[in-house]
Amino acid sequence: MQKATPKATSSLGTIVCSMIGHNYKETNRINNVISEYRCNCCGHEVTENAQGSLEVLTPKMKDINACLSSFIQKKMRRASYSQVS
Repeated sequence: MQKATPKATSSLGTIVCSMIGHNYKETNRINNVISEYRCNCCGHEVTENAQGSLEVLTPKMKDINACLSSFIQKKMRRASYSQVS
């Protein structure tokens, strides 16, 4: 089951972010290049694309990031298993 995305906690947070800018904190690291971020103030979520710029984290992008993350984890497990054998 997927977690619900939090909406803006208050209109004050949205106003502050529109004037000053967002204060992003990393919430999920997909791989060495791609991460997901959430604004501490208003809850706005973004992710990095392949070029390194930020884009809005849509449900489609969340699914893509989740699939990419699971693929990388499986690949790392297989690599570590083959080294042990």
